[in-house]
Amino acid sequence: MSKVASAKTRGRLTKKELKQDKLVEYAYKVEHFYLANQKLVIGLAIAVVVVIAGIIGARKMIESSRLEQSYELMMAKMSYGAGRLDEAHEAFQKVLSTTGGGTAAEAKYFLGRVAFEQGDVSQAETQFKEYLDKFSGNAELDCAVHSGLAACLETQNKFEEAAQTYEKIWELFPENPFAPQALLEASRLYMKINQNDKALELAQLVADKFPDSSLRLAARARIDMLK
Repeated sequence: MSKVASAKTRGRLTKKELKQDKLVEYAYKVEHFYLANQKLVIGLAIAVVVVIAGIIGARKMIESSRLEQSYELMMAKMSYGAGRLDEAHEAFQKVLSTTGGGTAAEAKYFLGRVAFEQGDVSQAETQFKEYLDKFSGNAELDCAVHSGLAACLETQNKFEEAAQTYEKIWELFPENPFAPQALLEASRLYMKINQNDKALELAQLVADKFPDSSLRLAARARIDMLK
């Protein structure tokens, strides 16, 4: 410090000099802490890097796994669409046993369809019922499963149970585009077992609730026939 400055401040530090001294002191403390705890600081830094790398790696693995699951499901569907039912059954079974969530749910549904088309109606019914017990949650898929189950029941001449299953589609998924068709299917089945009042009720429901549906005319025709 110059003599002039000392004279002006009578040996005391100026505010500027105080700030500089505090900055130097803070820097010294940080440096001292780092030197004294160098291994700890480096260890923590490495740990953070490892955690971040682990998160990134896990995300990549999850994304890769999802892509693989989607690919396996797609290939199974292609086998089904090509009519290679045995191959499709094996592929869907593999997807079911190695995945979860929506992918497994879809595989379960298709296992029911494959069994039905192979003529094993009892097995198809089992697959659809197991789906409803374990995988329900996707409205579109749930609706399709109820429809498949109703078809199984009708094939076994369980007409009333099949009609009730079709009715559930309307009860559970009234906004689904298949709802009016399901009601007409239920109406048709009630006619088979001479429950014409119930058949009329459901046909009238289609006419009243779905006036803009293409099935309205079919519903009106059935109403006229049953009255």
